[in-house]
Amino acid sequence: MMAHIIKGNDVDPMATLTGDLKRPQGTVSTGLPPRGVIKREVLSATGEAERILNQAKKEAAHLIHQAQEVLKGALKHVESERAAGYERGHQEGLSQVTELMTKARYEYEKSLQEAEGDIVALVMQIAEKIIGNAIEQGAIVDIVKQALQGAVGHKIIVRLHPDDLMRVRSHEAELKNKLDHQQTLQLREDESVIPGGCLIETEVGTIDAQLPTQLAAIKKALGLGS
Repeated sequence: MMAHIIKGNDVDPMATLTGDLKRPQGTVSTGLPPRGVIKREVLSATGEAERILNQAKKEAAHLIHQAQEVLKGALKHVESERAAGYERGHQEGLSQVTELMTKARYEYEKSLQEAEGDIVALVMQIAEKIIGNAIEQGAIVDIVKQALQGAVGHKIIVRLHPDDLMRVRSHEAELKNKLDHQQTLQLREDESVIPGGCLIETEVGTIDAQLPTQLAAIKKALGLGS
């Protein structure tokens, strides 16, 4: 099972959620690169995730349909009032038509904005559920593997929660094979690291592959906060 690491100091909320490892000294927070902690294969492999995704699609379709119905009904009423206004030839009737058209457009756009907010919230619920399931299923080794692909430097230290250390240590030889022959690898226990994630330190900087960091990057990309 492979997984996606979120890297990159800045996340573009409009695009592909990708980012490159920055090289200045200090901590490199995460974005959403092509390689990452949670891959599409992991998502589709989880039956629960598929159920939640299907629910989200239905909710989105329902919300958009509601918005379309609001506009359709309003425009129908507007056309009726427009015809009545012209027939009467009263300026008052035309003013009412203009007001109704403006209101209809406002209600339509408001409905779409509300639908968009609900859809984004559903996406976040799905992300939290899927990433949480992956951690419960022991994805820590894959998380470390993918994080190591972005590690720049010769001396690499992987900090892990005690609950994850033994599992990762049993794959230490496999992890070392992923490195350059000039790179060294150390696995260290660190109770401050959140279970299911890791911190990778080199002389160049730090990669934070912990769940809260990934979710924060997703929320930022979706415009739900910094």
